[in-house]
Amino acid sequence: MRRLFFIGIIFIVFLASASYLVSPFFVHADTVESTQTDIEALQQKINNRKTKQEQIQHTISAYSKKIQKTQTQTASLKNQIAILNASISKNQAQINLTSSTIATLSLQIQQLSLQIQQKQQNITKQKQLISALLRNIQQNGSKNMVEVLATYTSFSQFYNQMQGVRTVEKDLAQTAKALGVAMQQLQTEQKQVKTQQQTYNKMQEKFIQEKKQLQEQRIGKQDILDQTQSSEKRYQTLISSYKALYRQINNDIRTAEHQMRKKLAEQNKLKRLPPGATQLIWPISSHFITTFFHDPEYPYNYLYCPKGEVPPACGHPGWDIATPENTPVHAAATGYIGQVHYCSSASCYAYIMIIHANGISTVYGHLHHIYVAQNQFVTQGDIIGLSGAVPGMIGSGPFTTGAHLHFEVRKNGIPVNPGNYLYQ
Repeated sequence: MRRLFFIGIIFIVFLASASYLVSPFFVHADTVESTQTDIEALQQKINNRKTKQEQIQHTISAYSKKIQKTQTQTASLKNQIAILNASISKNQAQINLTSSTIATLSLQIQQLSLQIQQKQQNITKQKQLISALLRNIQQNGSKNMVEVLATYTSFSQFYNQMQGVRTVEKDLAQTAKALGVAMQQLQTEQKQVKTQQQTYNKMQEKFIQEKKQLQEQRIGKQDILDQTQSSEKRYQTLISSYKALYRQINNDIRTAEHQMRKKLAEQNKLKRLPPGATQLIWPISSHFITTFFHDPEYPYNYLYCPKGEVPPACGHPGWDIATPENTPVHAAATGYIGQVHYCSSASCYAYIMIIHANGISTVYGHLHHIYVAQNQFVTQGDIIGLSGAVPGMIGSGPFTTGAHLHFEVRKNGIPVNPGNYLYQ
């Protein structure tokens, strides 16, 4: 008898809620259809953008190969200008790629926003449907068996309706499950929007830096033409003087480090340095690297590479990190100031070398202001100076075309890749 009464109650719920089950899932079908059309149109635009980006990538790769091939040839004014021209063209293509990527990210954010709107409509309707079913269960739960059976002319009719009740139960379970899935998808897409927005902001910053770099490359090219007056002889004299300057700076740093470590050991001061592996922090807030360690596309690798050698066997000894002039420069790790080279002119290269534990040292170049002195003990994060590298600014040194910090990491006096030591 209890089973029969329960079946009757379920069927009453079925009758009361049938109108909800047969109605369309969304209230405004035309709005939903329009939203879906917009999403598909945005996807087509995104696909077109990505196709264009692939073409730009091929162009960038072609310029990279041209630069690296020319690097292997004899150092001459003609080849140097060819490298600079290819670098400028490559950077312009990179700017176009970044611009297209920004536009694509904007489209993807719009698309995700519409998808979120769809999910929210979906969730709202599913909640309304479940609420209606639960209300009807509550409202009809008090009806007795006589009232239920009075509506049927035969038991077979009653049995057929019970089959419909089972379908309702199944649909109700599926609706509840669909609600859970929709809510999970909504949360995922909301996180995607946040991630895409962060990427969008970073790409905007990258775009600004790339435009600055392009301008600096053009300045560098013109500077070489002005200094050499398009004369091969003048060019060879210029690069010989720059090579000699680099060798002198490198030897000064290595000698100063060797002498300072010996002195610190004699004074038993090395024990103040933190034990364990040396972990470095970024010396400045900017993380935009314009030239990497032994960068195969650095236009002036001949300054650091012996004749006949090319990167990665040799080349640029550190990272150039783009940053506005007078940016605070921080000690990458705790240590002693092993060398300070002050300057009073723009042609002079100002730098600091810090000695750390485990044979590690760091070098900070193109400094406009220096706040520390040799033998001074500094802790990680201390401000040691201000960046420079702007042509004509005191401490920038020769052969610089724009504001940045030159940062080196050395192991036992030999330059190594900073990326292997910096917290990323």
